[in-house]
Amino acid sequence: MAAMPKRRLPHLRREKSRHGRVKWFFRLGDGPRIRLPDDYDLDPASGFMQAYQAALTGSDVPKKPRSRYPQNTLGWLLDQYEQSAKFAALAKATRQSYGYQIKAIREKSGSVRLIDITERSIRRAREARAATPNAANAFLKVMKVAFAWGMESGLLDDVIDRDPAKEVKRIDIKTEGHHTWTVEEIERYEARWPLGTMERLALDLLACTGLRREDVYQIGRQHIKGGEIHVRASKTGGWIYLPVLPALQESIDATKTGELTLLLNTKGQPHLNAKAFGKWFGKACERAEVPGRAHGMRKAAATLVAERGATVHQMMAIFGWDSERMAIHYTRKANRKKISLEHGELLDRK
Repeated sequence: MAAMPKRRLPHLRREKSRHGRVKWFFRLGDGPRIRLPDDYDLDPASGFMQAYQAALTGSDVPKKPRSRYPQNTLGWLLDQYEQSAKFAALAKATRQSYGYQIKAIREKSGSVRLIDITERSIRRAREARAATPNAANAFLKVMKVAFAWGMESGLLDDVIDRDPAKEVKRIDIKTEGHHTWTVEEIERYEARWPLGTMERLALDLLACTGLRREDVYQIGRQHIKGGEIHVRASKTGGWIYLPVLPALQESIDATKTGELTLLLNTKGQPHLNAKAFGKWFGKACERAEVPGRAHGMRKAAATLVAERGATVHQMMAIFGWDSERMAIHYTRKANRKKISLEHGELLDRK
C-alpha cells in the first residue's frame, strides 16, 4: 500500500532550485518570506515544525545575517559564514584564526562577485601568497570552509554551479617547522632565568605539561585540583588531565603567581591572549640567547614522550590531539631513531 502523502501546512510555498534541491518558504499574507529547513517533517519536535511555529507566531524568527557587502559577493559569503551556527561551533582558537583571515580577505576582495571566482583565480591568489606558504594555506583553508558551507547549506544554490575552492591544493611545505628545544638550550634558559622568576615558570609550565601556548597562559589555581591539572583544550574543546610534576610544583611554589592565571606579564597582569604571551616568552628566549619558542617546547615534550615509549592513544590524551595523525608522526620518528641506534652496528664492516 502506497504511503499517504504528507498534508501541506498553510502559508507554505515549495520551490526547487536549479540543482534539484527542494526549499520551503513561509509567508503570511504580505509579510516577510521566511526560509524554513529543507526537510519537510511534521513531527512537532522536528526542526522544521519548530521553525514553522516560530514563523507562524512571529516569535524567535531567526534574524537575517548582516553584511555591508552586496549579496552574492565574497564579502557577503564570508559574513554569512562568520555568523553561522557552523562557525559558532568551532573551537575558540579556530574561530580567532579564521577571523583574522576572513577580515583580511574581506578588506582586499570583499566586493568580488562570487560568479567571477573560479578555481583558477583562487589558485592565483594562493600563488600570490607563496612567499609565505603558511599564510597561503591559511587563506586557502578559509576559502574552502566558507564555500563548502555555502554549498552544503544551500545558500549558493542559485548563485554558482560548483565549489571553486574544492579542488585547489595546499602548498606542500617541506620544513621541520618550529625549532625543537635541545637539553643544552633548556639549561641555558634556566641559567638566565632562575627558579622564582615568571620567565622560568613559563618554561616549566610548557615543559612539564606539553600544552599549547593558547592553553598554558590561561592556567590558574582553579585548574589545579589534587595534584592534577584539568584544562579544556582551546583548539579541540576536549579535556586534558595532567599530573603536576614535582619540578613544576617547585616552580609554582617559588614564584609570586597570579590567581586566575599563574603567568603574569611585565606589568603584573594576565596576558591578554596567546599571541601576547608568545611575544613575551619570545623576548625571554632572546635574552637567554636561545632559538626556541613556546611551540618548540611542545615539540620537545612530544619527542621525549614518544622516545620513552608512549603509545599513540597515550600521546593523544597527553597532548589533546583529537586525531592520530600527530601522535603517529612522533611515534614513527621515535621508532626510527630507536631502530637505527639498535641496529646501526650492521653498517660496521668488521
